Amino acid sequence: MSHKSRIHYSVLNSSISGGIYVLKMLAQFISRSLFIYFLGKELLGLNGLFTSILNMLSLTELGIGTSIIYSLYKPLNEKDDHQIKALMSLYKKIYTTIGIIVGILGLMLVPFLHIFIESASEINGLYYYYILFLLNSVISYFFTYNRSLLNADQRSYISAINDFIFQLLVIIVQAFVLFLGKGYAFFLIVQIIGTLLSNITISIRVNKEFHYLKDVPIMKLPKETVATLKKNTIGNLSSKIGQIIVNGTDSLLISIFVSLASVGIYSNYFLIVSSVQQLCVQITNSITASIGNVAVAGDEEHGFAVYKKHYFVSFSLLYFSSTSLMIALDPFIHLWLGSSYLLSKTTMLAIVVNFIVKLFRQTPLVFIDAYGLAWIQRWKAIVESIANLTFSLLFLIVFDLGIVGVMLGTILSSLMTVSWYEPYVVFKYGINKPFGTYLRITSRYLLILLFTLLLTYSVNNQIEILGIVGLLIRLSVGLVIALLIYLIVFKNDDEFLSIMLIVKKLLKR
Repeated sequence: MSHKSRIHYSVLNSSISGGIYVLKMLAQFISRSLFIYFLGKELLGLNGLFTSILNMLSLTELGIGTSIIYSLYKPLNEKDDHQIKALMSLYKKIYTTIGIIVGILGLMLVPFLHIFIESASEINGLYYYYILFLLNSVISYFFTYNRSLLNADQRSYISAINDFIFQLLVIIVQAFVLFLGKGYAFFLIVQIIGTLLSNITISIRVNKEFHYLKDVPIMKLPKETVATLKKNTIGNLSSKIGQIIVNGTDSLLISIFVSLASVGIYSNYFLIVSSVQQLCVQITNSITASIGNVAVAGDEEHGFAVYKKHYFVSFSLLYFSSTSLMIALDPFIHLWLGSSYLLSKTTMLAIVVNFIVKLFRQTPLVFIDAYGLAWIQRWKAIVESIANLTFSLLFLIVFDLGIVGVMLGTILSSLMTVSWYEPYVVFKYGINKPFGTYLRITSRYLLILLFTLLLTYSVNNQIEILGIVGLLIRLSVGLVIALLIYLIVFKNDDEFLSIMLIVKKLLKR
């Protein structure tokens, strides 16, 4: 694939994925609003709790998806149809097994649901709801391997469009079901049908786009490919464990140590923040396959240049999104759901800081996947998991900090472990540059971000206009200040000028 093609597909994936994700966010807010209006705060908390439990079960994925995508870069680049077919066949078998394992483990958890839910006996249909939720999760495993081929071939936009169409249809039907008063069970059944149809449709599209998946015979994978796949799978398993324990236990801890209703309130903040985070990730991850091609080429200087550009784009998204969240998160929740759904200012601040810490990790994580470095950093996530649970339980049990304690546990464990170790792995084993270079770049970004957040937050505290007009004014003032600082600081940076040059070329087309 030529350099021009890589840029073309990177921009295409980023723009379509980003645009669709914005529409998906709007659809999710509509769905959440209907859910709260018709089903209430407690079922909202239950929905968030079930999501966390099934995220824990997804540990069985073992990081195989990322490993296979990495293994597909080279055969796709070389048009080796036989090896692609062999990898996809292996992927299908593995994920079928994983789906069965998730189903069995999910059923084994049924007798223990009351441990996570203090008011379990008061919720009619609790176990029926959980089984439906589990079924929706299990179904997805039998088709997900098809999406990986699209992602590796830099055509993730096809999957993004397909998923959005079915998500929109599901939300429309779910709204109709709720208006008819059919309740939570029918709400979940519609979700199951939508997941099934979406996956079948994408499978048909992949078989059509990659017709050789049916035409060529299955060959035996080379020993070198299998060995690399095993190493990356083990490395990604470690990372998967860390992500699940760190991100998946928040709602569980809140449910056990605070209340199920608090899980519902927190889940609204989480929906907004995670939606913004995933939008940023969608945009930056759309060029992961392009980075994989750079890694295969083995050009370290080019790799370092791509890293700096990617990191700058990721920081730019983080810079403006964190400024917006700091200003608008509480006022938006107040307008959307009312004062009874607001968390404390301290909790809101901790949620935003956690968002910032996560997004600063995004570029190193993308390069670890693209360069196949999972094996090297296989132990780091286990250390992070232990630190996270230790800090969270300390803040919850000893200091009784509630949701703030959970957030502080996540932030501290990330800063002490993965936030510095992941970029260290990339710089030492991927692009072969001094780690001090990363520290200098990141320190500069952090100082600029901190100054901007303090200034915009202070200025906006002086604005006393309420309602949607006040929110829009606050957001506009904050973003204008942030933009001015951004342009003053970065206007002469090579990364900024390079990206502006690409944008100008695209606008001329």
